[in-house]
Order: sequence, then C-alpha cells, then structure tokens
Amino acid sequence: MMSNIEKHAFLFKALSDVNRLAVLRELQNGSLCACALGEKLDLAQPALSYHMKILCQTGLVNSQQKGKWKHYSLNPDFEKEIYRGLLSYL
Repeated sequence: MMSNIEKHAFLFKALSDVNRLAVLRELQNGSLCACALGEKLDLAQPALSYHMKILCQTGLVNSQQKGKWKHYSLNPDFEKEIYRGLLSYL
C-alpha cells in the first residue's frame, strides 16, 4: 500500500508528461473513446494505452468499456485531487 507521499509523487509524476497533460486537456471537453483520443493526439495505440493506464491509476481519469471500445473521462474531482496534493506540501 502506498503512503500519502508516494501517492502524491505518483500523481505529480503522471502530470509531468506532455502526452498525459494533452490527454487531460482533451478530456475536459467530455468523454472520448481510445481510438478518437489516439487520433486527436497522434499517439499509437500502445503508447496511448500506457499513458491511460497511468492516468487511471492516479484516479484522474475513469475508464468504461462500451462494447469493444474503451471510453475515458475525467474524474469529476480530479482538480480537487491535484490541489489537495499540492497544498499538503506548502
């Protein structure tokens, strides 16, 4: 089990990648399937899958299987999670 410090470090590490920040920006407009997200960001499926796994593990992004497609959406509390993590170290 991760300590709070480890959880926050994992969250900040996830946010330090330009591709993952681009994913979060795209998801601000609503839920997207993996194929559309990969196309918008010009990411191959394996690369997108890697980034989405990390974002889902942080709790910033939710995933839902709809038929053969996986759809991703922002966790409604994701901004609170980021601020909570930052504020705990100030």
